Amino acid sequence: MNKKLCNALAGALLGFIVLTQPLLAAPTWEELSAGQQEILKSLEKKWDTLPEERREKMARGAERWAGLSAEQRKQARKRFKRWNKLPEDKRKRVKERYLKFLSLPEAERKQLRKKYRWFKQLPPERKKRIRQRWKNMTPEERQAFRKRLRERAANRSNR
Repeated sequence: MNKKLCNALAGALLGFIVLTQPLLAAPTWEELSAGQQEILKSLEKKWDTLPEERREKMARGAERWAGLSAEQRKQARKRFKRWNKLPEDKRKRVKERYLKFLSLPEAERKQLRKKYRWFKQLPPERKKRIRQRWKNMTPEERQAFRKRLRERAANRSNR
């Protein structure tokens, strides 16, 4: 057999093997690290029955959790409790906004993060006035306001 044909067959066989294997196989319970098993111990009995995608996400989450400091874990628990107390419709809106945020260009996301940090450091009374002003705007006024902010940001980035 000539060399080109052998290489083509080997490539096809390798491609077939790769395509028939799961891209990222979710770990079995035994494949989890001791730290991941400790964090996920409540799921041990049903772990192998969970969908692969969910097991993969849970394993990555447990890995991240293990890397958090005690203070970071405390804050995460606090945020999780607050999240669970939200009504379902509010959670849905938050998720939608987050997905919309992720779809923005990186420059816009960076600008929004900067504005958020600026707003967070304001005195409570000033924040209250800004929120009230926003609530009093019509949808058209809000749209015009957002447009002006985007134009200002574009002008600053062009300098």
